[in-house]
Amino acid sequence: MAKADALDRLDDKIISMYARGMTTREIQGHLEEMYGIEVSPTLISNVTDAVIEEVKAWQSRPLRSCIPSCIWTR
Repeated sequence: MAKADALDRLDDKIISMYARGMTTREIQGHLEEMYGIEVSPTLISNVTDAVIEEVKAWQSRPLRSCIPSCIWTR
């Protein structure tokens, strides 16, 4: 069970870095530098591909309309 938890945490780290705009190679270098973990670009792509449809759906969702307002008080 601990191994599965560690893999879930690694997936979360990969997805987080991908969401911040890091490339596959940048993620690979960061994981090796920070955690001493060597992962292949293919593994990183597999992890990001698993959530890409959900990301695309979120990015293309309709936004709520809003009316900006400012209130000044003294």
